[in-house]
Amino acid sequence: MNNETLLYNVSFNEDYIFDRTDVKVIFITLYTIVFVCCFFGESFDIFILVYLTIN
Repeated sequence: MNNETLLYNVSFNEDYIFDRTDVKVIFITLYTIVFVCCFFGESFDIFILVYLTIN
C-alpha cells in the first residue's frame, strides 16, 4: 500500500502572478489613484466643513 498523494494539474514551474512587472505596475497605479482620490476627497470635505462653520 502506497502512502502517496498525487497532484494533478499542478505545475511548480509557473510564475507567481505578482512577480510580473506589468502586474506590479498596474496595482501600484490603481493603488495610487485610489489614494489620491481619497486624500483629496477628504481634504475637500474638511475644507467645506471649515468654510461652512466660519460663515
